Amino acid sequence: MSNANIYFFTFIYGTYDILFHNVNSNVQIKHAARELRKGGKSYSEIMQELNVPKSSLSYWLKDIELTEKQNADLTDRLSDRMSKGRLKTTISLRNKRLLREKTVNSEAQS
Repeated sequence: MSNANIYFFTFIYGTYDILFHNVNSNVQIKHAARELRKGGKSYSEIMQELNVPKSSLSYWLKDIELTEKQNADLTDRLSDRMSKGRLKTTISLRNKRLLREKTVNSEAQS
């Protein structure tokens, strides 16, 4: 593969800026994203790892189907994250309630 480069000109704040874009790096990122997806990673996990927009992943990965085991693993990981989120929310709401009660009690005793 050749070392092709594309230049983009953008108009920002009254001046033209030249943005350098290496086509090969995008091909490498796309290949890495496809490999991660074939390995059973979720779009969110791939987005985080490669810093790529979900829309790009959706376009690049639309033809990749996961196995039943990979789908089950994704569902389990999602369920675990949701449970952790619920627990954090419950703890946070409890702490806020206790702080409100403490404030009300201290104001009532004043």
